[in-house]
Amino acid sequence: MTAPRIITLPIAAIRRDFATQPRALVWPEMVARYAMALATGATLPPVDVVYDGAEYWLVDGYHRVAAHEARGHTTVAVRGHQGTRRDAILFAAGANATHGLRRGRRDAQRAVRLLLRDPAWSLWSDREIAEVARVSRACVARVRRAELQRQDLPHSVAPTSTRPALARTESERGRRPQKPKGRTR
Repeated sequence: MTAPRIITLPIAAIRRDFATQPRALVWPEMVARYAMALATGATLPPVDVVYDGAEYWLVDGYHRVAAHEARGHTTVAVRGHQGTRRDAILFAAGANATHGLRRGRRDAQRAVRLLLRDPAWSLWSDREIAEVARVSRACVARVRRAELQRQDLPHSVAPTSTRPALARTESERGRRPQKPKGRTR
């Protein structure tokens, strides 16, 4: 993706797709709170969109866009990034980890699922997915395990490694590391 630039777009031109929505749901209370702030003259930060040459994919700012709509606005300030729909999904997976309405457990799990449902990203390690989604590795492991048990994905969500089997750590081979024998402090 290229460096972002701030522009104003018609709200109708912004694609709000569930595939790029990192939250489990939009909270009406937060929309009302943002709308009230707009009514008192506040300026909300620009929302983030990824433009793929045809569509502006909303990746961060669903509550802010809804608040602008609630106030009757037809345009919104956006931070525009050039990229693809896949770039939009990657960006969305990590959205709201450090700002806005704090993500709950369901939001974090949804962010991980956004990545696990992709055939290429599902092969990433738990650590790599955790970094992108801005969640713990334990969260990724729990969601991956649940997805594997459900077995409703068109591909495997089991991580792979490019290292030879002999070079993998014990935990990667499915065993717990043994405690060292001898004295411990």
